[in-house]
Amino acid sequence: MISLQIVLWIMVGVMISVILPVLRKSYPQVTAEVAKAFWWRLWETGRPYLVLGVGSLLTSLLILAGLANTGTQITTWHQALLLGYFADATLQKLKPD
Repeated sequence: MISLQIVLWIMVGVMISVILPVLRKSYPQVTAEVAKAFWWRLWETGRPYLVLGVGSLLTSLLILAGLANTGTQITTWHQALLLGYFADATLQKLKPD
């Protein structure tokens, strides 16, 4: 598996870890009146995660560099996906609220 594919799959794992809580918090009410408020809330809730998207790229590069340093190779897409998800999920649990 080439390095670019590995980085992209790690990023997908980080993004899944980030998007799931946003979707859970931003699920809309059924009324039409709430639709505009929902989209505004989704934007307000999701905007900080755009910055985190850049962080996911940096995280994937650090994971790839760390594994390359130890001589470990990522050979399948699901290894990269899980590494990205677990790295971000772990960091989210360690950050103060």
